[in-house]
Amino acid sequence: MAGISRSRRGLTVPADGTERPNYNQLSSDQEIVMFNRVLFSLGLLTVAMDFTLRAQDSKVNSSLGVGITVPTTSMARLAGAGVNTSAGLGYNFDRHNAFIGEFMYAHLPPTREAIQPVSAATQVTGLSGSGNLMTVTGNYRFMMEGKALGAYIIVGGGMYYRIAELSKPITVGSGTPCNASWRWWGYSCVGGLVSQDESLLSTSSTAFGGNVGAGLTIRVSEEGYKVFVESRYHYAPNRGTPTQFIAITFGVRW
Repeated sequence: MAGISRSRRGLTVPADGTERPNYNQLSSDQEIVMFNRVLFSLGLLTVAMDFTLRAQDSKVNSSLGVGITVPTTSMARLAGAGVNTSAGLGYNFDRHNAFIGEFMYAHLPPTREAIQPVSAATQVTGLSGSGNLMTVTGNYRFMMEGKALGAYIIVGGGMYYRIAELSKPITVGSGTPCNASWRWWGYSCVGGLVSQDESLLSTSSTAFGGNVGAGLTIRVSEEGYKVFVESRYHYAPNRGTPTQFIAITFGVRW
């Protein structure tokens, strides 16, 4: 379509097809470095804020965790299981009720079903991709704890930011049937066909979602340190394919 330009990561593609560098975009390697720095900084910030707030109020709670993210339903066909990390900081209203603000980062590796239809339709060899998810949620936790063992349920909601990126830019040919694989990578569909005025390398989507789950704790010190294992279901109506997964997390809480 004349006069229309589309952006893809690392390149700006105007209507005449000429590719020019787009210095406002980060490369995949730069994003990974950035995410690692954010996670490391978040862990340090959680510990620092906990020590500061705990000195003023003993009801402050904190947690750090790592685990596995298992996509479900339609998302399971497009993304495989990946590692997640999380950090939380909150307030215990009493022995049973608490509020926790939480950040989570999860890796969402694409499946063969997400890659193969795109590669076959465009005859692009060596095509691969990556996916990541970041969430910021507020959660209510109801706890039942004995001297050593405890159990809890947790429910909450917040923002779910999902990124999917191909290893190579894809130019769509005429008459390409649209399916879930194309939508996962951010392409739009018109009349059952992939839109031809898009040449994408990455896509992102932000949506408000929710989560619910349960966990077990074991007290490991008189100072209140506990190890925990938790299973939580997450859902967010992100563009293209809803974000749906179960996060199984192991960690420490204090």
